Amino acid sequence: MAVGRLIKAGLTGVTVFLWILMAGLLTGCGSRSGEIAEETVQDENIETEATIFLPETAAPFPSAATSTSAAPAVMLAAPFPTVPPDALVRTDGIDGSFGIGSASVLRGKNILVSLFLTTPDNAFTEEEKEICLQRLKEAAIYIEETAFGYGVETRFILDWSEENSQDLCMEKTVDFSISDDSDFMDALDEAFAQWTEEELSYERLLQEYGADGIATCMFVNAPGRSYAIVYDGEDNVRESLVMFVRNDKGTEEEPAVYAHEILHVFGAHDLYRGEEYSRAVTDYIAANYPDEIMRSVAGEGRISEQISRITAYHLGWIDEIPETESFPELIR
Repeated sequence: MAVGRLIKAGLTGVTVFLWILMAGLLTGCGSRSGEIAEETVQDENIETEATIFLPETAAPFPSAATSTSAAPAVMLAAPFPTVPPDALVRTDGIDGSFGIGSASVLRGKNILVSLFLTTPDNAFTEEEKEICLQRLKEAAIYIEETAFGYGVETRFILDWSEENSQDLCMEKTVDFSISDDSDFMDALDEAFAQWTEEELSYERLLQEYGADGIATCMFVNAPGRSYAIVYDGEDNVRESLVMFVRNDKGTEEEPAVYAHEILHVFGAHDLYRGEEYSRAVTDYIAANYPDEIMRSVAGEGRISEQISRITAYHLGWIDEIPETESFPELIR
């Protein structure tokens, strides 16, 4: 795709291709005191009689005693990590973003910038912005606490309501409509890509906050399918995600979907059927990790999904998993 790999925000549906260019005015966020996954992910129709070979049985989710690798060196400023010339070239069609891009490793401190989009049809009230921020916080806390269970320390910097944090919240205006009957996606992607490349200094924010990684979350006050824009070694290295405040069914998006998309930019893969992996892998995931957040999202308020050892491995929280022996395509 034009600027990296686009991750679907629905467990069903077509892949949306992203890269974005937005005309508009950049302002602060009002008063103070980055080839996706579905919000309400439906369970897949798993054939229970399918033969599944299990590498070994082990606790799928973290505990305080879960072993992890030592924290790798993290980036401090641009240039952001890119694919080295001698990197393994994959032929299975699965692109990974772990260890590269502006959100390279989910350790240490990582910034999430909020961008609120104004269109001719929709704008955000201050109350609506606060709701988005609250859900973003819930997703961040969930990820931080789960990482801790794997023995990894990470913290998100995202609260633009705090003093001296105005630069974590921006507004952008476009002159095209975003609605079900309009062909807005290409224009939206182009605008967003241009904005992250030309108008927002990821490098400055990393230095200002002493952070290790950064991504932008663009909020769209309309129904749609949220998605992540991840760096796969080509095009724009500045990673981001697009969050529609309501899913394509018109239901308010839940914090679990925010978490799902955030995890994508740090290296997590979709683990549901028909997306990135073979049927054998997705059947194995469904049978052994039915509550995996990269497989399905219940959409019931509080985040009840889990980050299995497979996603922990893709995020770099653990060094190896037995599943890669039976399913080499899972190798990050």
